[in-house]
Amino acid sequence: MKGEDYITQGLILEFQGKADTYGERTDSNGQEVKFAEVKNPDFRYTDTYLNARISSGVDEATFPGGKITREYGGQTEDASVLEPLGITEAEVFEFLIEIILANGPLTRLANDFSTTDDDWKYEYIVTYKDKDETEVLGTEKIFYKGVQVFIHYFDIKVTES
Repeated sequence: MKGEDYITQGLILEFQGKADTYGERTDSNGQEVKFAEVKNPDFRYTDTYLNARISSGVDEATFPGGKITREYGGQTEDASVLEPLGITEAEVFEFLIEIILANGPLTRLANDFSTTDDDWKYEYIVTYKDKDETEVLGTEKIFYKGVQVFIHYFDIKVTES
């Protein structure tokens, strides 16, 4: 998928705390959103998101010849599901970050991927991919002890400039 290296590099730098800018702003709907930006000589990456149990956002990378945009939305299960399992929302997100940092380009793009770590399981399933890989839809899930504790839906588009 064209641009996947750029969007992956940007997300990894963001999660490593190496983005050039982190901040908050009000979006066009009046909601407070968080953002991270990476300004690299080869590409520019931005992630804008609602930081909440029910989350949504857009990350994108602009690079010579095009742009890749990944819209996402979903949620972490609430305390009524997490507490009986003995885990927190923060631990679910920490596991997600660990998976992305360890497996970068295998996650959240144009191919299925899954991995396990003790009681945790991560899975990303492509639900639609056009023949040119200019649009991909996917579902990302995290399970703990066999119980789904997180889900994100993705719509990834590549455009040429």
